[in-house]
Amino acid sequence: MPSIPQMIRSVTQQKHVQQYIVEKDYALSYLLAAIVQTGNLGENLVLKGGTALKKLYFADYRFSEDLDYSTKVMGPIKQIDEQMKTVVQFMGETLNQHGPFQVTLEPLVLKQPHPGDQKAYLVRVQFPEQRQVLCRLKVEITVDEPILTQVEIRPVLHGFAEDMDVKIPVYSLSEITAEKLRALLQSKVRLRERGWGASRVCRDYFDLWNLLQIPELKSPDLIPLLNQKCVVRDVAYTSPDDFVSEDLLSVARNEWAQQLLPFVPDAPPAAELLSQVQPLILSIWE
Repeated sequence: MPSIPQMIRSVTQQKHVQQYIVEKDYALSYLLAAIVQTGNLGENLVLKGGTALKKLYFADYRFSEDLDYSTKVMGPIKQIDEQMKTVVQFMGETLNQHGPFQVTLEPLVLKQPHPGDQKAYLVRVQFPEQRQVLCRLKVEITVDEPILTQVEIRPVLHGFAEDMDVKIPVYSLSEITAEKLRALLQSKVRLRERGWGASRVCRDYFDLWNLLQIPELKSPDLIPLLNQKCVVRDVAYTSPDDFVSEDLLSVARNEWAQQLLPFVPDAPPAAELLSQVQPLILSIWE
């Protein structure tokens, strides 16, 4: 088996991305495994968002950076800080079977606005052959978001030349799609109220471009789920055009090179993809 640095360099060359992105992807697998194997934390947390797409659904997908979870049982998690310390300790012990790693935990104080009682942590990972910590993973846990579809259990798609037999609870693709659509509306609110805060809208459009090419997702059945999701976060739309409005498209075009291409270098140009995703989104209501 190749060494950890050799595996990292190999994937970096294959995927044509920067090494720090591949290091994050490697460490995310072990963080996912540590969380799911830690007491009632693993039983209660359900992965969602872009990392769920990459690590559990589509192996050859855009790289991601963070772990976003909702809880099966809404409300604060008892002794969550202590449980996260256990997660990081277990992650470090597992990684050190493959080489000299250092893993530490830092609780984060989230800036407003964020869902009530949301928890966030920064997990720092120092890889072999590194003299300092270069890998930082963010974990966000939302405790007031009802999960509206059946949770799936899927194996981790590790993507490296070593075995990993771990299964993770994850949102259905339909619920991920609904939250990606809602995220566009939330970005519109931030743009209207603050004039900034929507830089990742290009990733949402990229994900929707991929998801809505799956026939069963591009369906009017998605609309009731989306509407329920919007009520939870107190956002609304007056027409489907709100999801493809020029303010959002302009941000996506401007942020494409910085916020998307480092994670998926072979993505279509912004103009091409955005022209394709607009009719895909609008077709949900047809």
